[in-house]
Amino acid sequence: MVYGTAKDIVRSNLGDPKLNNNLLTFFMEQGRREVETLGNFYWMVSTKDFILTPSRSAFSLTGATDLALTNFKEARYVLAKAQGTTRWYSLRIKGFEEARIVDPTDKVGPPKIAVVNNITLFIFPPTADTTYDIELGFFQWTLMPTAGNTATDELLTFWPQTAIWAATMVGVLHKTKDALAAKPYADLLQNELAKIQIYSDNRLRIPDIQRAHPQQAQAPQAAQGG
Repeated sequence: MVYGTAKDIVRSNLGDPKLNNNLLTFFMEQGRREVETLGNFYWMVSTKDFILTPSRSAFSLTGATDLALTNFKEARYVLAKAQGTTRWYSLRIKGFEEARIVDPTDKVGPPKIAVVNNITLFIFPPTADTTYDIELGFFQWTLMPTAGNTATDELLTFWPQTAIWAATMVGVLHKTKDALAAKPYADLLQNELAKIQIYSDNRLRIPDIQRAHPQQAQAPQAAQGG
């Protein structure tokens, strides 16, 4: 389904044929964010390659001179291999406290633990024994198509009803400030997400992946109305 058609359906669901297009676009974008808040899906995956050296073990996820991941949501996996070799291996993704206990600040060795702490990725031990290639697999927040109302993407092509129910839910709350009025659309959204998550988990098919199980979809808080 093209973007414009999905927007027309949401406009119809809201019963407002003259709904301002900028406001409708806001509903679509916020609805997509609601979908991606409730789960990690296959269209959200991406990767970033970088170099780990003995002199550096912390990398800003968002910094322009570091990883520059403007839409980073959650780490999926971290792989490493010593430069000049061909065998990749997986780092364990742990909490910052646990990693600090396992690896003292003066420890030197091959990377084995990755920690995402706020907007920084830390690799432990703190000092690598040589230079490594690192691949970060992650889930990212995605955006609606930017090429106008005739464009489409994975969500709109294969799961358009999900985007429609989510945007309608946001729009109803914005217009009524009543969470109960938006609940029927939250329930419809939850039904769609349950189907997508099963498909997505099977499609990703990676043993060490970090999957977020779908939460119960709820109408967003009234403060989102803007």
